[in-house]
Amino acid sequence: KEIVEFVTHDEKTSKDVTKKLKLAFTNNDASETLFEVLKTPSIKDALERELAEQESTARGSDTDNPLFDLVKGLGENSPSEEFKIAATDGGTQAIIFEVVEASGEPALTASVFKSLGGLVEIRVDPIKNRSLQFAEAISSGIVVFFTIFGSFSIIVGLLLIFLVFVMLAASRTTEMGIARAIGTKRRHLVQMFTYEGLVYSLGASIVGTGLGILASMLLIQMMIRAFADSDDVTFFYSVTFRSIVVAFSAGFVLTALTVTISAYRVSKLNIVVAIRGLSQEFVSDEVPSTLQRAKTVLKWVFGPLTFAVDTWRLWRDGYGVISRVFIFFSLLLIVPWIVVLISKVFKFFQPWLASGWPLLPVGLILAFAGLDPEKGVDNFAYDSAALVAVGVTLSIVSIGLMLRRILAYRGYREEFQKRVSMSLIGLAMLTFYSLPFDALENITGELEGGPEMFILSGVSLVAASVWVVMHNADVLVWIISRITGQWGSLRPVVKTAIAYPMSARLRTGLTLAMFSLVIFTMMIFAILINLGNVIRDDPDKASGGFDIRGVIKPELPIDDPYAVIDGNGNDLSVSDFELITSQAKLRVEVRQADAELIFKRARIRASDEVWLRNNLFQFTHWDPAYGQTSEEIWQSVANDPGLAVVAAGIIREEDGWGPPRGDSVFQLTGIEPDEKGEISGVDITLRPPVGQGASDRLVTRKVVGVLDEFADYFENNQGSSNDIYMHYSVLEELSEKTVPFTDYKFRITDPSRADELTRLLETVFIDHGMTAKSTLESIDQEQAQTNAFNQLFQGFMGLGLLVGVAALGVIAFRAVVERRQSIGMMRAIGYKARMVQLQFLMESGVVAVLGSLLGIGLGTLMAWNIYKSISQESAGVTFSIPIVNVAAIVLVAVVFSLLNTMLPARQASGIKPAEALRYE
Repeated sequence: KEIVEFVTHDEKTSKDVTKKLKLAFTNNDASETLFEVLKTPSIKDALERELAEQESTARGSDTDNPLFDLVKGLGENSPSEEFKIAATDGGTQAIIFEVVEASGEPALTASVFKSLGGLVEIRVDPIKNRSLQFAEAISSGIVVFFTIFGSFSIIVGLLLIFLVFVMLAASRTTEMGIARAIGTKRRHLVQMFTYEGLVYSLGASIVGTGLGILASMLLIQMMIRAFADSDDVTFFYSVTFRSIVVAFSAGFVLTALTVTISAYRVSKLNIVVAIRGLSQEFVSDEVPSTLQRAKTVLKWVFGPLTFAVDTWRLWRDGYGVISRVFIFFSLLLIVPWIVVLISKVFKFFQPWLASGWPLLPVGLILAFAGLDPEKGVDNFAYDSAALVAVGVTLSIVSIGLMLRRILAYRGYREEFQKRVSMSLIGLAMLTFYSLPFDALENITGELEGGPEMFILSGVSLVAASVWVVMHNADVLVWIISRITGQWGSLRPVVKTAIAYPMSARLRTGLTLAMFSLVIFTMMIFAILINLGNVIRDDPDKASGGFDIRGVIKPELPIDDPYAVIDGNGNDLSVSDFELITSQAKLRVEVRQADAELIFKRARIRASDEVWLRNNLFQFTHWDPAYGQTSEEIWQSVANDPGLAVVAAGIIREEDGWGPPRGDSVFQLTGIEPDEKGEISGVDITLRPPVGQGASDRLVTRKVVGVLDEFADYFENNQGSSNDIYMHYSVLEELSEKTVPFTDYKFRITDPSRADELTRLLETVFIDHGMTAKSTLESIDQEQAQTNAFNQLFQGFMGLGLLVGVAALGVIAFRAVVERRQSIGMMRAIGYKARMVQLQFLMESGVVAVLGSLLGIGLGTLMAWNIYKSISQESAGVTFSIPIVNVAAIVLVAVVFSLLNTMLPARQASGIKPAEALRYE
């Protein structure tokens, strides 16, 4: 076998050269014969049906599918370049085989097989493009990971922006009231705050983009250090103008939207109350009648028409209208009109939505729409956990709001109404989102859910807990007052330190949510990182009891490893090893009996009998007819070449977290991953890929076991997720060519010499290109990478924690101004300066500690549910809370919160009573 390598300048050139080489090494006679066969009406129709079926479930565009190019090429008079290239694709060839075989014409099948067998004279492998695609997949996975977890930090940042503008409006309440009194309209206030916020957003986006670039450089350097010892993954720092523009635009747009929403909220004020500097809680909202709301909606429905009529009247009266005509036909009018129209329609329904009852049918419809098709209504079940969760949430909110209306109708005071309804909503949502993931499967069926469920669950849990806490603050104050009842002079300080933040529900609630969201995320990650201890505690579970694994180049096979070791001199001896086993790898096409006809891609790991009889890998599923223990199953596979076992990835279903499996990858059906135990053997049919053997070389095997999730863990980066393990005799049945053993596993007599023997093996087998690694070295390296990644993630999420700390500082500085008179009154009745300072510090400390406790509790609960779900597929995983790590996170949060409040606390303690009481 001869390999020729071509070097190109860039990715585009590589693609062009690859295309030209594929065409140059494609047999034109074979492609024309194949073209004529596939143009047969029955074959062409079958290919079109297969393409339509793929398009119905496709994730990408049609141009990404070689079958699309093949079918499109059949519409021409001769084979096009796209047709020839598509015909050389392995997945497309598998589909062609199945379609032709299904036609039931042996002569046609033989003709197609002959054409495909001679189609490719020299196989072209674009290794550069494949490597780039792999690197992009890895980087995309990392980006998705940080985006999912970082979304909580983004939410925290948006909450801080909202809080800042609410407090900014509170400081300008009197001025805003006066402005409204002299003729300023609400929309003018919204515009004023929005324009001011846009200026802040622009500056913040510029600064944030620059700081983000610096932070990314630091994070990449940490990643490079974490994977410095890895031979498989290398990180390089790269920043493009496009990524800078995207980051800037995303930050600016999100900030601008938050500013606009907060501006709309703060513009809702009563003029008299605002001028007098009182709280808006003293004013009851007036709800316009249905007729008034309908008139407003109709007015805005015909908004452009009204504008046009007014323009015509101005023109009739002799005024210039060119500018109005330009505005009318510009997006500056059309887009705001659409936005305002939507807001007016929402306001029309808002009073009914506030009553709660319209949300109930909407929630029930969404919940039913998300059910599994087996549990739901035909053609109205979309198998979505997110839809069910949103529907249940809306239903809970609806019931809570309706309860509030009932309490209001019965004459209960408003505070009691809020407390009961919000507590009910919060507790119900906490209960629902705290349930194990499979708790409702008997009702909903097994639903599909991905990363969006993590974000939805996290935000909902935090929001629900904050609602419960803030609407039952007096209970919290009473409990702490009872605890601190014996503290003497500190009791009034403690009580007021708790009462003040709990009385400001919006500010304290937002700050609690900030702390809780960040701590919640960090807690989950810290616990999940700790789940990998199963490999540290039981290395044999991942290594199969072998101490060293080595891989050689297939071009340099080993005839007898013992002979090579004996002939090396005195450095290495056969007595150093208890066992030396060997395996070969071969890409094949597989299909399951009594399932779909199409062959799909998989890989067999053909093992010698020494490996089969002596490995310690465990099974999660097994056929009792061939043994009751893992050891008995392995002995059966060694004794009977007609048996096989599969890796856990072959039965695993996609969950939306990782890269898509692809339709061409083999998956075994009928075995549920979470239903461990006895199964009935499954028959599969294997055949060699094109060029390795004849298509009629069909080999049948019975799958009698499914390996544990961690089995052959260290081979995962080499694509072992779809491996099928069997006796090495299968190689002769499948392949016309010799398939050499390339993977060697060593069990040594003295495990303490693993590192030494690893280096010696590489030296002794240097002529065969062996790369060896010890199991303990791999575990230590992975643990170091895990710890480094954990620190990296904590640093990343720490940015969100700084936002929560900043929020406490903003609140504290504002409190010094707002409570100047109350501070003077406290000083006048006996509070000392240090007591005032201590009170401010305790206010921040209470919020930080309470938010941290909520985050710890909710994070632990969510991590426990994730652990229970993982443990169903991966036996041996243990749950543990990293106490030291958690304590450090909380300590940092509390200490920095106190430090950030130190300056405003000192300012408050320095206020003189006489000056404060004279303050207006």
